[in-house]
Amino acid sequence: MARVKTKVDWDLEIGGIAREVLDQGGPVLLFENINDHEETLCTKLFMASLGSFSRVVLMLGLSKGTPYKDLIKVWREQIKKHVKPAIVSS
Repeated sequence: MARVKTKVDWDLEIGGIAREVLDQGGPVLLFENINDHEETLCTKLFMASLGSFSRVVLMLGLSKGTPYKDLIKVWREQIKKHVKPAIVSS
């Protein structure tokens, strides 16, 4: 993971930075200083966590050598599983 502490524009820079980093096989990104969002609920933004085949394999709990065809099969099985919502008091 790379922490981006430099102030960035949410509408002009974050997407371009993330695309460039993904194209180069770089790390996931945590933007920590988003212009116009210093006092909002989105003061930080985590990006590109599933931006590569290897990250999707890791997320699904599969081994690095998993063939693409097998990944798709597991993915399709997982999205069919529904998780019931939990109602909480607050």
